[in-house]
Amino acid sequence: MLFSDGKQNVKKLGLQFGARIQLDVFEELFANRLKGSGARVPRSMKLAFREGESAQEKRIWSLIERWTVIQIHHLEQEVLIQEARLKEASSKLKVKATKKAQEDIRISSAKFDTAMRKMKLLKENDFEADDGEQRIYPDYYAPLIVWKGSERVIVPFRYRIEPRFASQSYSTYNARLDHLTHSRMWRELYGKNHGVLVISRFYESISLNHFEHRELSPGENEKRIEIEFKPKEPTDLLVPCIFDQILDSEFPLRSFALITDEPNPEVLAAGHERTPAFLKQASLDPWIKTLGKKQSDFDQVLSDQEETFFENSVASTDYEIW
Repeated sequence: MLFSDGKQNVKKLGLQFGARIQLDVFEELFANRLKGSGARVPRSMKLAFREGESAQEKRIWSLIERWTVIQIHHLEQEVLIQEARLKEASSKLKVKATKKAQEDIRISSAKFDTAMRKMKLLKENDFEADDGEQRIYPDYYAPLIVWKGSERVIVPFRYRIEPRFASQSYSTYNARLDHLTHSRMWRELYGKNHGVLVISRFYESISLNHFEHRELSPGENEKRIEIEFKPKEPTDLLVPCIFDQILDSEFPLRSFALITDEPNPEVLAAGHERTPAFLKQASLDPWIKTLGKKQSDFDQVLSDQEETFFENSVASTDYEIW
């Protein structure tokens, strides 16, 4: 699942839902990224720290700036490498037209353009254009609303869960609602580790022929397109999630999977067979406050979901994540 326009401005999210931003975890995330954790963070998640007021927020922004400088340096080196390759391939092409030289030019040109585009975004730091929203891809971090102690808190989690108790390396992005009580992995977490991801829409990769309600023509290869599903009436959508935490490692990992359900009829008609589950606004606390509750309490929450209807369209691919 290619996921979607999450509410990444954590300060706005905190004000909207009365949740405290757990700054120490954000600082840890950005500090570990500098140390080589490989954490992927959407550009707009940084927005809240650009003009930090507290000393800790300013430290977080300093970590972000240091990482940005390093990335720009790497990209500048990549640009020089690709320029040299382009020059060499162009010289060879002038002497003799070969498929290899043409392919070298094509690849180097694509890599050069990508590096220049990414470098431009990093140098601009133009977060205001995002208005705090940006796509959340698998393996990228997103802010979850969770319950800690006696309050709602906002904590960054990676969108791809890696359970600490799995006997072998295992990870997944989504948890089927009808598997929560049947799968050992989900049974260990369901009723204990719950969070909520706030989104405005979602995207899915769908076969073009399914979207057009037809069979493949003889000799036709399957082509996939990206479809945007957004509510008919703009609204915040609360997606229930299951999370886990591995904190006793060099780079602590907090990760989650979102819960999916049977598709809305209009989503199925567009060619996709699953839909994220969506909580009612009143179910936020009943879902994330798990201590002392029974499984049946959460079964009831998930059985009484928010009614939704999604319009769909072929999605634009004019976007970047940094």
